[in-house]
Amino acid sequence: QVFFNEGSIEIGGVINGIDIESEIQLFHFNDYITTGNPSDLKNISNSIVLGKGLADKLLVGMGDMVYATTIKGETFPLKVVGFFQSGIQEFDKTQSFVTIATTQKMIGQSKNYITDIQIKLKDMEAAPIVAKEYASLFNTEAEDIQTANSQFETGSFIRSLISYVVGITLLVV
Repeated sequence: QVFFNEGSIEIGGVINGIDIESEIQLFHFNDYITTGNPSDLKNISNSIVLGKGLADKLLVGMGDMVYATTIKGETFPLKVVGFFQSGIQEFDKTQSFVTIATTQKMIGQSKNYITDIQIKLKDMEAAPIVAKEYASLFNTEAEDIQTANSQFETGSFIRSLISYVVGITLLVV
């Protein structure tokens, strides 16, 4: 978690350090880039791709500099090389992406420091079983997508239920 600074504006956000080629291949990252080239993250040192909502809040454009302040209070300049839109507005207002190497530099860690690994499965229904297996095998924490998104799914169900109740009530009236 970081704070982004641009002039007098300071906004909380999250920087994700990614391996750009893997992110494109496995998660189709380039499909969400609305402006810029995702490869610029790798080719331009200390660069960042901002969520479009975050960029709009910071009032920054392509080529502008933003300053990320880490939890330790250190400020790190980053050049804006692109914008992305996931389709989830709240996500786009907080998320940004840099290379793993840039993230490691920002937090003062060695090149072998990684906090999370995301695994893409062909069968999402197998995620809980695979997560338990990996947690046991590697003696670490592993969270499957269903558990991670259970709150979102519950909220979606409740919103749908309310919509149906309102619709039926209107038909009855």
